[in-house]
Amino acid sequence: MSMRDYGFSDYGLIITESAAYELARQIFKPDEMADWHQEKYGWYADIAAEFNLEYISEFTGTAFGLNVNGVEAECTYDYGNECVLYAPLAKFPSLIRATYQNMDEVVSEFKDGIGKYLPENYDYAGNICHIAGTYYG
Repeated sequence: MSMRDYGFSDYGLIITESAAYELARQIFKPDEMADWHQEKYGWYADIAAEFNLEYISEFTGTAFGLNVNGVEAECTYDYGNECVLYAPLAKFPSLIRATYQNMDEVVSEFKDGIGKYLPENYDYAGNICHIAGTYYG
């Protein structure tokens, strides 16, 4: 198998580093968390598996925030060869019909799912993004 960069594009809720830490605390023992700040990316696969999330390793690209109409607004995050942890949207667009009626429906989907495990004050609207770039694999 040859190693190269692959294109990537998806929509979902970015799990910030502080939120990933809170998720990790729910599955790892306190003594295992001692090296979190140095080893966090190594644990993203375990967090993704436990909470039905996706993670991309060695990702270079951008996560564009979406406005209330679901249109790309501005760059929310820039990544340079980093790991990205996110909850993908449950529904996918089709050629014939719209997937979501509005952004409130998208936020509700995440609050009803992964929201049970995220901090109460998590910024859902600010972290729903179009993630686009490349990963090495």
